Order: sequence, then structure tokens, then C-alpha cells
Amino acid sequence: TVAAYQSSSGRGVQLLVRDLEEERRAENERIERESFFRLSADGFCILDGELRIRQANAALARQLDCTPDALSGRALEDFVETHACAHTRAALQALAIGEALIGRECATANGALWLEWSFARARADAWFAVVRDISRQHRAEVQARLLQRAVEAAQNGILVTDARQPDQPLVYANPAFSAITGYALDEALGRNCRFLHGDDRDQPGLAALRAALVDGREASVVLRNYRRDGSLFWNELFVAPVRDDSGRLTHFVGIQQDITEARHNEERLAFQALHDDLTGLPNRRSLLTRLRALPAVPGIALLLIDIDQFKLINDTLGHAFGDDVLRALAVRLRGALPDKALLARFGGDEFVIAVPREQEASVQQTLAAVLVAVREPLEVHGMVQHLTPSIGVALAPEHGHDPETLVRNADAAMYEAKKQGRNAIMFYSEPMHAAVRTRLDAVSRLRNADLGNELALHYQTMHDGRDGSIFGVELLLRWPHGPQELRSPDALVPVLEETGLILPVGRWVLDQACRRQRMLQGLGAQGCRVAVNVSALQIVHGTLVEDVQAALAAHDADPALLELELTESALMADPRAAEQTMWRLKRLGVSLAIDDFGTGYSSLAYLKRLPVDKLKIDRSFVRDVLDDDDDALICGSIISLAHGLGLTVVAEGVETEAQRQWLATRGCDAMQGYLFTRPQAFADAVA
Repeated sequence: TVAAYQSSSGRGVQLLVRDLEEERRAENERIERESFFRLSADGFCILDGELRIRQANAALARQLDCTPDALSGRALEDFVETHACAHTRAALQALAIGEALIGRECATANGALWLEWSFARARADAWFAVVRDISRQHRAEVQARLLQRAVEAAQNGILVTDARQPDQPLVYANPAFSAITGYALDEALGRNCRFLHGDDRDQPGLAALRAALVDGREASVVLRNYRRDGSLFWNELFVAPVRDDSGRLTHFVGIQQDITEARHNEERLAFQALHDDLTGLPNRRSLLTRLRALPAVPGIALLLIDIDQFKLINDTLGHAFGDDVLRALAVRLRGALPDKALLARFGGDEFVIAVPREQEASVQQTLAAVLVAVREPLEVHGMVQHLTPSIGVALAPEHGHDPETLVRNADAAMYEAKKQGRNAIMFYSEPMHAAVRTRLDAVSRLRNADLGNELALHYQTMHDGRDGSIFGVELLLRWPHGPQELRSPDALVPVLEETGLILPVGRWVLDQACRRQRMLQGLGAQGCRVAVNVSALQIVHGTLVEDVQAALAAHDADPALLELELTESALMADPRAAEQTMWRLKRLGVSLAIDDFGTGYSSLAYLKRLPVDKLKIDRSFVRDVLDDDDDALICGSIISLAHGLGLTVVAEGVETEAQRQWLATRGCDAMQGYLFTRPQAFADAVA
């Protein structure tokens, strides 16, 4: 373009030449920049020297959730965290013209949006900024950091092996792997994990693991592994394959858990399920299982051993001491038996031995060894114990083909050995089975019966030692229609105690005693005392005081006319409990007597502490008092002792007038026995 014009001096014409092509190119570039500025998916803006937005494109406005006009004049601090903005301002001031600042220092959170601001100087007091949405990248980085932190903090070992290499070396392991195995990472990386197996290469779990690695599939196995120091640990390992986008196997990820303690607990529980806690011997379940696995030929002999009167050790020296005695005895028995013999503890003070009958002499030899082992004095904590056994023997196949039958029959034989006086050996026989069956049936009958219809109380009068007058009656338990061998109290009461039936029966007897006391008062027998016997179980394990209170209240009975008779053995079953119970009974107002005095083992020092009112001389001393000097001395001594302690003394089992006179001359306060009356029904006793 050429333009002519007159100069101001009027002396000529000048030409102005303009290069329109250059302007056209500049204009096109401007249009392109503005179009890119407007249409770009990335955000763009121009900031002034105060870092305020002078111009922004629509993409940035969308990113910041506003309009381009609304962004004009807004400060960078409105969108960028304060500390990041301060860092950016300092960095921008250091930029020379033409340089650019690109980084993530200015990433900001706008809800769930993260933006990256990149800056370039436009001129001395202005900057261009390109703003990119990096939210997805940021979330991926955060997730990766969290995953890395979780892996490093995991209590289980996490490891990665390279499946592309023939030896599948370990390429990653977390800190827990080192803690579990004892190997530092630099010692483990690059090696095949078989170094953890040591020489233990024939494990079933290893075969399953190798097959899974070959097939490229998941697997879960339990392995015996070895730490760097050589110690064994049980490793529960889960492995899973990792494949790339094309499906090619590249790695295996493994998760290992040290289950050593859990494994030991399982083994301990398995041992406890089959062994006795106290002695470590096999228990009943274990023995029966082993017996079932034995061949039928040549048969076995089953010995059931019960330690005679072991309860006395527990009661006098304590259960802890008794446990130590049983442990020592178990060791001695184990050492005395042949290797093929099975020794088990069935609980309490019962042991069972099963010995193969390879030769008939083997049973006799085993019995002889058991007798020596039990009877030989046993020293425990400096105290020597003299034990004796009652042994029942059942032979297979003669006495049973299955373990349960053999045990039952050996128990019947052992019970018979005790009946014969203890410290004896009894072989099973059919009559024993019948006796045991009768006993079990009788117990079942009593357990399910109305006691008032099954049991009965007989009454025996008690007489004044001077004039023979009646001052009371003693209630004696009977089972009129029970088995012949259980009709007497001496046979019935032990069975009731063994089965625990003595507790409900004892409550029934107390109730009947208080009822009869009220009836006697109504019949004119004023001041007539009623005496009942009390079992050791009622004192130690029952609610004797509460039962007495309930019976007295139910019949409005006079506690002063109720007399409770306790044997010396009952008192010594648990001396502390017995003493406490007796003082509580005494506070109720009832009278207390020690029955069968002289047959037990209570000390005089202990006797002085008890609130006892009366001593009853056992009938075994009275029976021969006229013919046996020892019995006469004992009876005289008991009378003197009782009077010296301020107690009343009663003689039981007086059957002749001569016995009565002998006792009367020595000051015996009261007597009872066949000389006066036999035990009889209530109607006959009060007739």
C-alpha cells in the first residue's frame, strides 16, 4: 500500500509504504492465540504483578466452577492453598523474562478437584498460567501411597516374585517378612524362596505350592519354614498370580502369616483332649480309643486301680498336696510297667492299665509290679505316704469284647475289692455284674422316686442313764422295699453319699424330724428330743443350716429339741467348713452331738473348738465292755473326758442289764439299745 500526501512545508509530496502482509500474519496469529485460549481443554489465564487474574478462558472457569468474567480480578490465593501460593509468589519473582515455572507446588483442592498450575513470564509484571486437571493422577498417587503404607505396616509378610525368570526370584518383601523370617531384605531379594524350607523339602504343602506355581493359579498352603537362626516356624502362605494387560503371567504375590503360636495351641488342645491335665497320662477317652485299635488276639487284661481312702490325704493335707502325690504315683506306675502296657488316669484317684495277654504270666507280673509300686512308701515334700490299692481286673475276651464293657466290669470287680476290706485284687465274675446292676437300678429308683413312699424312718428311744426314763428318740433311715443288701443304714447311706442323693434325702429327713417333734409335743411328750444323723456331704457341699431353718419354720418346731449327730469322719472331711457350720447351727439353738466317738481321728484340741453338747460312745466299744479290758478302758475314758469338757455322754448298743449297770456306775448320762427298744415305726414307738 502506497499513500501520497503534501508535506506541511509545501515543498513536495512524501510516500508512506505499509507492509500489509506482515500485519495480516500478526493478526492471524492473534486470532489463533485467542481461539486456542478460548477453546483449549486446559485452563489458561493471565495474572498481573499482584497475582490477580486479568483474563481467563472458559476451561479454567469450568474447572473453578464459575464464569470467565467472575474470575477477573480474583487473587490466586482464592484458589491455591496459602503456603503453596506464597511459595509460588517467591518463585515467580525469581523468574527472568522468557523463563517458565512448571511444577505441582500449586496443586489445590476444589471439592474433589485437583489442579496443576504452570507459569511463564509474559513481561515484567505479568504471567501466563496453564492450569491442568490432575485429579485422577492425584487420586492414583494417593491410592498408591496408601497401598504402599498398608503393605509396609502389615503384620503379615508380603512378598513378590518374578514369574518371568526361571528361578522366580524374590523382587519385593515388606518389613514384616524380615520380622518373621529374620532375614534382612538385602539377604533375601534375588533368591528363590526355597531357602526358607531348609532341608525340609518333603512337605505335602510344598508339592501343592509347586503345582500352583507351574499352573499359574492361586494356592493356600501351610509350610514348615525356618528362620535365619534355624528355628522352626509354621507359615500359612497364600499365593496369587499377577498378569499383564495381555494376560501374560509376570509375578506372584505371596502373603505369609506366622501361625506358630496357633499351631502350638492346636497341638496343646489336641493333647489336652486326650491326656489328663494333672499327670500327663492318657485320659479315659484316649485309652478307650487305643483299646479299640488293638487286635482281638491275644486279648488284654484291664486293671482298674483305686487308691484306698485317698480322700483322707486331700482332706487333711490339702488337694494341692494330694495332686502332687498322684503325680508322683503316676511316674512310679509308668516306670514299673512293661513298654506294651497302656497306663491312663480316669480321674480322681483311679488309674487304668491295659496289658496284652501274650502270656498268662504277664498279667500276674503286672499285678505284682503294680502292688509294689503303690504300696512302697512314697515321699512327697518330705512326708512319707503309705498307700494301698483296690484293684479290679477284667479279662478280654472272657469278660467283654469292647473297651466299655471291660471298664465297667473291672469297676465292678474293684468295688467288690473295696467291700472285702480294700488293699485287695478281685477278678471280675458274673455275680459281681448282677450286684452292680442291682445297685445302679436301686440308685435310679431312688433318684426318680417320691422319697416319702420309698424311704421310711424308724425310731429308737433314748433313755436317762440313772432312772431309765425316755428323754428322746433317734430317727434311723430305712428302705423297707429296696434291695435286700441296701435296706440297712450302714449299706444305704454310703450309696446315697456316692451318688449325691444324700442331699435331697437329708432335707427330707430333717423335715420329717421337725414334723415328728411337733407331733410328740401334741401327744404330751413334752421336752422329748428328736435326733437325726447328718452326712459329711451335707456339711461340706450342702445347705445344712438353711435346710434346718426351713424345716424348723415349716413345722414351728423347737430348735432346742432338735439334735444333730455328726460323725468324727464327717467333721474331718473339711474341718474348717465343719466348724463354721456347727457354730451357725448352734446359733439357731439346736443341739450337736458327735456320733460313733472313738472310731475316728479327731484331736482333742480340735474337739475343744467345737460347740458340741454330747458324745456318743460307739456300739463296738459297748458290746464287749464287760469282757474286754481295752473296751472297758476306752468307755471309761470317754465318759471321764466328756464330763471333763462339760459334755453329756451317751452309750449306744446297750443290749444287757449288766452293760447298763456297768455304764451307770461310771456316770454314763444316757443310753440306747435293744435293752430298751428296737428301732420301730413311729406309731409303735409312741404307743
